[in-house]
Parts: sequence; structure tokens; C-alpha cells
Amino acid sequence: LVSITMFGEERQASSISIVQEEENNLFKWKATMKGPEGTLFEGGIFDLDVTLPEDYPFTPPRINFTSTIIHPNIYGNGDICLDILTDKWSPAQTLLTALLSIQSL
Repeated sequence: LVSITMFGEERQASSISIVQEEENNLFKWKATMKGPEGTLFEGGIFDLDVTLPEDYPFTPPRINFTSTIIHPNIYGNGDICLDILTDKWSPAQTLLTALLSIQSL
């Protein structure tokens, strides 16, 4: 389940939730992700910052964890090592596919 919430709207329970950070800024978002069931991260709630570049979807979104997470693909500063967030990005991808890919790491 995924919910995308515009500024000021009520959040829904889901495995991934993304909320507009500022009312008049469509480029800055906050995401919350539940740890996948059956993994070491099950039961965890993880926060991420999402920044969309002005030329999105032709350039990938900038996504990084603000919650502390110990994972081989997550750097200490929250940056995510995932090829679809860099050189393997395609405009056919969406913010949802990027977040689902992060959740499945």
C-alpha cells in the first residue's frame, strides 16, 4: 500500500507514505517507509527526504534516509547506493518505483 498526501491532508496507514513538505513547493517531500515483513527491518519505521529536480522525471529524484539505518547500501549520511537513483534512472520510472526499490533493498 502506498499513500501520497498533498500538504495538509490526512495521512493513511500504508507501507510507504509520502507527504508534500511545503504547501507551495512540489519539489520537497517527506517519505515514511515501514520495514518489509520477514526482514531484519520488520517493525521499523524509516523517514526519508525526497527532492525532485526541476527536470524530473528526466533526472532522478534525490532520496536519502533521515532515520538512522544500518544497511550495506545506505551510507552513514543517509545516502542510498542504488543504480536507479543515478546512472540507471529512466524517465519511465516513477517516484513510487524508486521508493519500492529502496524498500526492497
